[in-house]
Amino acid sequence: MSFWDLFKDNRPICSHCNEEKTENEFEGLPTCEYCKHKILLERRINAEKVYYCPDCETPMKKICIDEIDIIKDQCPKCKGVFLNHNELEIITDYLKEEYSDGGGDMVTGMLIGGIVGSQIGGFGGK
Repeated sequence: MSFWDLFKDNRPICSHCNEEKTENEFEGLPTCEYCKHKILLERRINAEKVYYCPDCETPMKKICIDEIDIIKDQCPKCKGVFLNHNELEIITDYLKEEYSDGGGDMVTGMLIGGIVGSQIGGFGGK
C-alpha cells in the first residue's frame, strides 16, 4: 500500500444519483441518505389516495414539503391547497422553532402562506 492509498475514498457511489459516495445501503444497494429519503417519500406519495378539489372537482397534485416531510395536495386548476389532519400544526410548530428569534405570529403566518400556498382548506376526498 502506498502513502497515497491512505487518502483514497474507496466508498461506493450511490446507485441512484451516481454522485454521492456512501457507506449506507438501502435494499441491498449503495444509497446516499438523500436518495433513500427521496425513495421513501415517493412511495408515501404513491400510497396516498387521490383527493379531488372540493371547489372544482379536479384531481389534486401531491407536492412534498421536504423540510418537514409533509405532502400537501394542491389543485392544479384553482391552486387551492389542502392538508391532512394536523399538518398545519406541524408546519406552524416547525416555523416557530425555525424562526424563534422574534417576529411573532405575523411572520409565522406569512411563512405558512409561502410554504403551503395562498389558499388553505380542509379535505374533500372522493
